[in-house]
Amino acid sequence: MSLPLALDTRLETVPAVVPYLEAPVAVPCLKAPVAPAAAPGRLRVGLVWAGNPTYKVDRRRSLTRAQVDSLVAACPGVEFHSLQKDPDANGGLPAGVLDRMGDVTDFADTAALIQAMDLVISVDTSVVHLAGALGRPVWLLNRFDSDWRWLRDRDDSPWYPTLRQFRQETPGDWYGVLARVAVALDDAMRHP
Repeated sequence: MSLPLALDTRLETVPAVVPYLEAPVAVPCLKAPVAPAAAPGRLRVGLVWAGNPTYKVDRRRSLTRAQVDSLVAACPGVEFHSLQKDPDANGGLPAGVLDRMGDVTDFADTAALIQAMDLVISVDTSVVHLAGALGRPVWLLNRFDSDWRWLRDRDDSPWYPTLRQFRQETPGDWYGVLARVAVALDDAMRHP
């Protein structure tokens, strides 16, 4: 984490050429391949709503099942796919979210799933960084007191040009974030 300081990295010198990772073409562990495209008029979105519960800030960065349910209910035109590791430990799989993680064994499998999505929406987890490194569209659901790498007072990221941030305006206000995400998803479906 101290490499940017050691390399004297500034905003204008952040190495942000993406993609710098590539997903494998075939993923043998996935029993049911993801179809090449979502149903017409629908948006295929990979969703991660919680991080590792043993991480010290997880209670501030993770969504509750009720919060995820509110997003899914507000977006009937979206085809949500779980990219959540161990959804049972994180409140269970929300209704209306397709489980794609049952056969995933490593990040290469997760990368292949991300490649099949139109968009990834995630709290601040490794999936955000993986989607950004793959150059895929990714929306970060960011807590009010976010990690230093996401900077302040901006909704983009110099690290990942394909990333858009939706930050809490007050501590703990995930419903406000999710309402803005629902509006943005509706706009994305109307203006692909």
